[in-house]
Amino acid sequence: MPVVLVPKFELSYFVAKLVLMPTVKIIEPYRFHFYFGDRKRKAPIHVERDDHEAKFWLRPVRLHANSGFASTE
Repeated sequence: MPVVLVPKFELSYFVAKLVLMPTVKIIEPYRFHFYFGDRKRKAPIHVERDDHEAKFWLRPVRLHANSGFASTE
């Protein structure tokens, strides 16, 4: 079996993504997740697709930040 070397940065980012950004739901191509550091009572949910990300407050539901998504998404 061939050994695949992964640069340290990519491996640490992958591990951090699994541990620090737990996925709540995947509706292709969107991934809904929380950041581990969001410990506020009203923790926002993040939506990610490709290089785009948006942050929503849940109560009441409203957009907090948008980076790259079109307004129709």
